[in-house]
Amino acid sequence: MGARGAGPRPSNDVALEGEHLAVFEAIAAADLIKVNDRELDALARWLGWTDPIAALLDRREPATRAGAALSADDAANRRIVVVTHGAGGSTLHGDGSPIAIEGVRAPPGGDNVGCGDAYLAILVLGMTMGWDLEASGRAASRYAAAVAGVRGATPLFTDEQIAELLELE
Repeated sequence: MGARGAGPRPSNDVALEGEHLAVFEAIAAADLIKVNDRELDALARWLGWTDPIAALLDRREPATRAGAALSADDAANRRIVVVTHGAGGSTLHGDGSPIAIEGVRAPPGGDNVGCGDAYLAILVLGMTMGWDLEASGRAASRYAAAVAGVRGATPLFTDEQIAELLELE
């Protein structure tokens, strides 16, 4: 047995079911979920969801969802799901109809490193500042495009650039 001697040894069975549980736990804890198109498709395949947006919006335990209508409490407690489409913009799903946010053309010469993180950061900033979901999404799209115009994930913007990017339209 080696130097550790007899008795239990630390082990980890990394099974797909365990990964599913971790994903479900992370989703269950979130009020806002942001995925890109590729991630949404992968989640749908991986978790067997035919309607991944509805599954992500629904806070109920997966076992209680099948065929059950949302109660008034469940409907009032739905989360926000954002699907980003790269240069094509994003779609925000929440209480009402989906909100389509147009893409913003990025300045040439950059890359997409950090764009999703920048998008989510500004979306959350807008929501905490009391902006409505659509205004938050538009600001997030502008900021992500500005990040895409620079190489690397942490561009340096001037105070004036940041104020312009965050200006409500």
